[in-house]
Amino acid sequence: METYLRFQTPLRCENTARPLGIFAAAGQVETSAHVDEVLRDWIGETLDWFGEHLHMPDLGGHGWRALFWFRCGSRRMIATMWELVAAVRDAGVPVQMQRTYEPGRIVYVDEHQVAAVARRRRRCPRQRWSALRV
Repeated sequence: METYLRFQTPLRCENTARPLGIFAAAGQVETSAHVDEVLRDWIGETLDWFGEHLHMPDLGGHGWRALFWFRCGSRRMIATMWELVAAVRDAGVPVQMQRTYEPGRIVYVDEHQVAAVARRRRRCPRQRWSALRV
């Protein structure tokens, strides 16, 4: 069973209110006036590297719902991701790594990543208060 990794922050997306992934958060940090020039350059160079080495697919109608996950076998991408994580953390933004075997319904896959739409959770039937009385 393949393992997938996602790096996200407590910052929120304006459109969906979901936690921002590392790339969006790094972009915000890079343009922030409160970040020193050396850190801004480091983040910019790392984002440029990903721009050259990681394909950004057009997901069509799934784009706003899909989350990207790295495939664990993509060691060079993940190693460079840890460099970006360190830079974003140095700017004061916490970054959390999530690991899963089930990222959701996969709508895109390449050698380094997958994009997946979360499966809808089934709601538990509501219990009646009368059934809970002793």
